[in-house]
Amino acid sequence: MKRDRDPIRRWIEQEKHGRTQRREFRNGNIGYHDDVVTSYNWWPMARIIDHKKKVALYRMERYSVSTARHQSFVGTALLTEGFKTFHVARVTSGNSEYGGDLRISDHMANLEDYERRIGRRLESADRSRKYKPLEMAMAQAIITEMGDYIEYFGLDREEPDVKPLPSYHELRRDSLMR
Repeated sequence: MKRDRDPIRRWIEQEKHGRTQRREFRNGNIGYHDDVVTSYNWWPMARIIDHKKKVALYRMERYSVSTARHQSFVGTALLTEGFKTFHVARVTSGNSEYGGDLRISDHMANLEDYERRIGRRLESADRSRKYKPLEMAMAQAIITEMGDYIEYFGLDREEPDVKPLPSYHELRRDSLMR
């Protein structure tokens, strides 16, 4: 298991070394090429957008059980290193493994994915009694992240038209009063 984690650490730390080390590395089933870390050398899992500000894109889509495990390693490493991580559908341009800068179509796909995930959480909250506060909090977190994504990339798109969600304590109080 440790063998799979080494390339992740090297990928995250490459900027610290002034990029003097190789820009490509593979150890086991995880590797990286420039700022994109891949599973099995073809499935892009995450991409560092800005090393200095510690900003990264993390791919939400799963491919297989083993790739999901690799994604878990990457997500944990980004969290541990203090990266602001945007959970998106696309981390590279189009379907490219190591594509260049994201195109507007890639940003639109990511924003549509945010909206889809918000909708799913809100639908789940409507159906749920026990987990309604959790689902509402998760929807609010996705809305906040989407707003941060729009701001960071300077996209000209309105945030979703969703009323401010009640806090967990307000929902809990309301459910206890029934």
